[in-house]
Amino acid sequence: MAIGKKITLKVESAEGIAASNNVTVAQIFAWNPILDLVCSNLKKSLGLELCIGSPEPLYTAPAVSAPPIQTTATAPVAIPTDIANGTTANCGNYYKPCQETTATNC
Repeated sequence: MAIGKKITLKVESAEGIAASNNVTVAQIFAWNPILDLVCSNLKKSLGLELCIGSPEPLYTAPAVSAPPIQTTATAPVAIPTDIANGTTANCGNYYKPCQETTATNC
């Protein structure tokens, strides 16, 4: 997913957010402790930014003939002004849940 791109699912859920952003549900919960384990409070985060990407670089094995290619963020992105309370500030990308299925920007 491109950094800064906003997407909207018909039904917002931790599973849907994780699947559409190539992360695990466990990562969504780890990066966003405001969410309870059944996401019953996800609606409280509507219109706020949730963390959907780790800034931690993955290990890249040294290449024999070419330098390694960086595949993950190496530093956190700028913290949005409307970050959900309790969401980690050390995040590689943020996501804003939306109520409307056709919204392109919340």
